[in-house]
Amino acid sequence: MPKKITHADEAADEQLLAALHQHPELKERVLAIMRLAAGQEGSARTADEIETLLIEEMRQLGQQAMRQWAQEQAGRVASEVRQQHPQSYRSKKNA
Repeated sequence: MPKKITHADEAADEQLLAALHQHPELKERVLAIMRLAAGQEGSARTADEIETLLIEEMRQLGQQAMRQWAQEQAGRVASEVRQQHPQSYRSKKNA
């Protein structure tokens, strides 16, 4: 019997879709994982091959997520420093 979809499920789905739209690289990784898990990768493979591919996709998903996180944090910190110390950021010196 299928699980009844609740309002909380719908809200979580909307949050997930919004987050994936903001991060298209992660969206592609998640879709690749879902295709592998559903057996939609195109050719018949063994369970060991699928496991290896899933592990690799998950590793790459983690790397991309960490890279995006680091970029966002660096931007946030730079913005905070500019606000707290505006004198430390001057225009380029003309030679």
